[in-house]
Amino acid sequence: MVKIIQRVGNSRGLILDQATLKALHLRLGSKVHLVARDGVLIVTPVDSDRADDAAFKVAMKKTLKTRARVMRRLA
Repeated sequence: MVKIIQRVGNSRGLILDQATLKALHLRLGSKVHLVARDGVLIVTPVDSDRADDAAFKVAMKKTLKTRARVMRRLA
């Protein structure tokens, strides 16, 4: 599939048609992760549940580390 980079406001963008979005299980507002590697752009859908879980785990580890004394007393 060949796409043309188009002007979108002050930016540039790739316009994806409905068929492409449907095939990738994406919709307006879907989050994607972009990686540029060796001159290739890789677009990967972000599973928001997994992203939220990962963010929660990071926050929990930080809280347990910084509030270890309080957590021990509460246990």
